[in-house]
Amino acid sequence: MAYKTALIAGAAGGIGRGVSLALAGRGIFTILAGHRLSTLDELYETIMASPNAGASVVTVDVGDTYSVDRLYAQIPPIDILINLAAAPAINRPIEFISFTDYQHTMRTDVAGTFLMCQGAARKMKAYANGGRIINFSSYHALGSYPNRSVYATAKAAVVGLTQQLAVELGPFSITVNAVLPGAIETPRTATTLANDTGLRDGLVHRTPTGHLGTVEDIAAVVVFLVSDGAKHITGQSIVVDGGYTKNLYAGR
Repeated sequence: MAYKTALIAGAAGGIGRGVSLALAGRGIFTILAGHRLSTLDELYETIMASPNAGASVVTVDVGDTYSVDRLYAQIPPIDILINLAAAPAINRPIEFISFTDYQHTMRTDVAGTFLMCQGAARKMKAYANGGRIINFSSYHALGSYPNRSVYATAKAAVVGLTQQLAVELGPFSITVNAVLPGAIETPRTATTLANDTGLRDGLVHRTPTGHLGTVEDIAAVVVFLVSDGAKHITGQSIVVDGGYTKNLYAGR
């Protein structure tokens, strides 16, 4: 694998942890970025306990220009940026969503992705060795459930940014792709799925593969996208949902 240093924003989450471990397991030095160092300590220790693995931990508020600029000033050149930082999804009818809630989501999911990509583009261009940027969106960018207006808007914006940057950064050998997870079993979703068996059963029923996705499923896609085999793939939205969004049949 040609690329050796990855910056992972939002590394402390369930998918972030899985992606970090998968990249570290392939000899990539992982810079684990999050809002608080305490949330990354266990992940850092796990990576460092593996032979030939390396990691560092940094704090960043992805929605704050000063914080992002400070992050990029203190880290070495990077080959890979993984944007996983996201606000908790708002699940309410639009008439009951405050503008403050809207702004909070957009600040993290959209502005945060933009600022992290901007910093990576500057860093990768200066390094002149190309690079890979992977932004995390959601299958909600393609279609959605009721009461997800803010979340779906934010995730669609990430797809638009990804497509634009693929065109803009391609001449510098920097690929930019988006990963769109479907229903994935993570620590965050585990409680919801356990408490609402009807929701779980409905998701599984409509998924052609017959099961929900795992963190390992997502990590495998990321590993491929940063590999030499994906050097001609850019501007793409890769949906990892077991075929859920392609299945028009929701009958019993």
